[in-house]
Amino acid sequence: MKKHFNMIGIFALLFSNHANSSECIIADKFQGYSAKVWNALKFDTDGMTSTQYVIYINGDKSNVVGSNMEKFFQTSENSILSISEDQGRSVVETWSVFQGEKKVVYTKTTNGYGPFDGVNVFVGKVVGDCKPETAR
Repeated sequence: MKKHFNMIGIFALLFSNHANSSECIIADKFQGYSAKVWNALKFDTDGMTSTQYVIYINGDKSNVVGSNMEKFFQTSENSILSISEDQGRSVVETWSVFQGEKKVVYTKTTNGYGPFDGVNVFVGKVVGDCKPETAR
C-alpha cells in the first residue's frame, strides 16, 4: 500500500506543472475495442454509445463526471490520468482531448478483477463545451 502512495506522489509531482491550462468538454458516442480475460484477451468491438462524459482538465482539479474514478492527474495540456488501487486490484484510465478533430480518446486497463481484467480503447466525439462548475 505504501508503494502505491509513493507512485501517486511521483505522478502528482511529474504532472503538476500542467495546472495552468483549463478545459471542460462534453463527449459521447464512444466506440472502439475491448480485450478481456473472459474472452482470452482477444479484441472485440465495443462501445459506450449512450454514455455522456464531462471532462474537466485543470491540474489537480481535473475530473471526469460519469467515471467512477476518484482522483485524476493532468499529464499534458489536453490529457488526464487516473489510477485506482485496492488490495492488489488496479484500474488505470486515460482521457485525451483532440479539439482540432473534435475527438476524445479513452483507455482503461483493469487487473485483479478476474474475468473482467483487460483493456478498453475507445474514441468518442466532442459534442460541446462546458463550464468548470459542470464538472464537479
